[in-house]
Amino acid sequence: DYISRLAAFPKAMADAIANARRGLKAGNMPPGLVTAATLAQVRPLTSGDSARAPFLEPLKAFPAGIEPGQQARLRAAVARQLDEGVTPAYLRLLAFLEQDYLPHGRKEPGLWALPQGPAYYRFLTRHHTTTHMDPAAIHALGLREVARIDAEMEAIGKRLGFADLASFRRHVEAKPELHPKDGPDLVARYQAFVDGFRPELPKLFGRLPKAGLIVVPTEAFREK
Repeated sequence: DYISRLAAFPKAMADAIANARRGLKAGNMPPGLVTAATLAQVRPLTSGDSARAPFLEPLKAFPAGIEPGQQARLRAAVARQLDEGVTPAYLRLLAFLEQDYLPHGRKEPGLWALPQGPAYYRFLTRHHTTTHMDPAAIHALGLREVARIDAEMEAIGKRLGFADLASFRRHVEAKPELHPKDGPDLVARYQAFVDGFRPELPKLFGRLPKAGLIVVPTEAFREK
């Protein structure tokens, strides 16, 4: 249940820090800029309402049949786990990242800077693409695809009266109605895309999830 998962959180965090220490010792470090961004994400989780908000989300809507008294006891139990386990675990993570991890972040952003970097990149290529193509060949394929798509976009632009793709893109960029004006507008536009393609899915798939696909904004603590 949710409370038992919260109770297990400190050990999971300790295991993650131990793994990070092993990576540090072996020289398998992320770029320093990634750790710096992670610090900015972790700090709000160590104090105040923003630290508790993500964990209190499941308490906003209890299933039918859970009485008010039981709801109050569950809220108290969750609060206790947050105070005694989760927040201290985040504080330990923050201290580790600031004091031990960030100073050793690598300067080069690419995997080439890691020990066994090229081999690791080839492994990730196979994992994410399910192909044994050489990474250079995949890159070349990507360039050809970009050129093909650009040509199709330019043809559309010319049919609409534009001289080339660059002028077509400038036109799109200059039209405010084609760009979301704020966060809620962006979410609404994506939800409209989802609502538009969902009726077409049975034409492509024989088995579909029963639940709807709902677009929600990224939580404030990690939206950057």
